Amino acid sequence: MLKNHRVRQRQGLTLVEVLVSLVIIAITMVMFGYFSTSLRATSSSRQATAAANFSRSYLDALRSQWQDLTMYSAGSRDVIDELKRTNPPFLDIPEGFASYDVSIDRRNVAGTSIGTATFSSDDGVASFNWQDENDNDYMRLITLTLTDVQGDEYTYSTQIVRPTTDQTP
Repeated sequence: MLKNHRVRQRQGLTLVEVLVSLVIIAITMVMFGYFSTSLRATSSSRQATAAANFSRSYLDALRSQWQDLTMYSAGSRDVIDELKRTNPPFLDIPEGFASYDVSIDRRNVAGTSIGTATFSSDDGVASFNWQDENDNDYMRLITLTLTDVQGDEYTYSTQIVRPTTDQTP
C-alpha cells in the first residue's frame, strides 16, 4: 500500500535566512559609509590643494612683480587697476571656486597701517584708501581669500617688503 505524502510548500523565510540577509545588508551599509566618508575627505583635500596652489602662484606673481623699487612704486599707483581685472593678475581662478577677495594693507616702518586696497569678485567693487600716495610704505600685507561653491573659505597671506634698490638691469 502506498502512502500518499503531501509535499509541503514553504510559505516564508526561515530565521537563519533572515539573519544572513540582515548581516549582508549591515556589512554593505558599513562599507558604503567608509566610501562616502573617504570621498568627502578626498574632495575637501582636492579643494584645499587647489586653493593653496592658486594662492601660492598668485602671491608669487605679485612678489615677482614688486621685486624692484620701480615696479613696487608703480604698484602703489596702479593697484586698483590690477585688482579690477577679471581675475587676479596673470592667473585664472581655479575650477570649483565661486569667488575671491584680495586685500592689500600698506604698512609703515612702525607697522601701522597707512592705507588699504580691497577687491571682491562677488560684486566687482574695489575700495581704495591710501592715506597719502606719497607716503612710502615699508611693507605690504597681501591677503587672498578664496570661497568654494560650498561656501568654505581658504585664506592665504604674505608680506612683501619694499625693495631698497632698483633691481632692473
